[in-house]
Amino acid sequence: MSNGKLIAVWGSKDCGKTTLAVKLASKLAAMKRETILIHTDLLAPDINVLMPEKKDINTMGNLWAMPDCSIDTILKACNVTDSKHLAVLSFRSGDNIFSFPEYTKENIMEIFMKLKNLAEFIIVDCVEAFAWNSITTVSLELADKVIRLGEPTMKSFSFYDSNLALLNDSRYRTDQHFKVLAKVKSNQAKEIAISHFGGINVELPFVGELEKQMLEGELFQLTDNKEMKSYNAGIDNILDVVFFEKKIEDNENIALTQLDKKARKVQKPDSDKNSSTKAAANLKSVRSAFKSRKNKEVS
Repeated sequence: MSNGKLIAVWGSKDCGKTTLAVKLASKLAAMKRETILIHTDLLAPDINVLMPEKKDINTMGNLWAMPDCSIDTILKACNVTDSKHLAVLSFRSGDNIFSFPEYTKENIMEIFMKLKNLAEFIIVDCVEAFAWNSITTVSLELADKVIRLGEPTMKSFSFYDSNLALLNDSRYRTDQHFKVLAKVKSNQAKEIAISHFGGINVELPFVGELEKQMLEGELFQLTDNKEMKSYNAGIDNILDVVFFEKKIEDNENIALTQLDKKARKVQKPDSDKNSSTKAAANLKSVRSAFKSRKNKEVS
């Protein structure tokens, strides 16, 4: 019987997916909750960046190609961390698309089921281009919950206008995604982004400290300072709602407390709308908002 919960973290390019996945896993480990973190990026494997000092890094590359893979084999592919409650599966530097046999959906599904027997939480750090990454594609289908990240940028709007249509099949349940507005800066028109994404659940600010942690290989460390305060509050909200299933009414309250009054007026938590007309109108609005704010700063 599988008791673990599978959570997929997915979003547009460079929106903070890996950062969020690592922070969620580290926080759960600090709470002594057994967690396995999976990095699916094969084009630029993450673990050598996240653990630059670690020697003898294991790759999960062959794991997903093994029929009837044993629990012992899965455990041997895991990389240990400073916490005994957190293990990491990842490709490693030097791996590429020709390094391993082709993966089948059946094998991937079987391993996910076995992982759910090993840990309370399985967090999958997905790649944005899911159509070319079978582990990400299967995780978006099987996940108990998908955390979808978007930025208040035209590039992020464009990504979703093009790619959400590929997940239209009901098995992907995009209407149930937990939506996060990420890397928000004070000069960005977030109210336009909230409207474009059909509402959000939680907002995460841009934090320079996180870029520093990534560069120095210290992203698994939990820090509690003034700069991290708003980001950590967002992490706590995501844990409460997505991982510990806090009541929906509380979720809505959490979202509303993080939106300013102007954003609330334009928030439309309906289904995703990706028509070219709507997208063009929003892009025009974003340009106007940026231009207006820039003129105010100059004056």
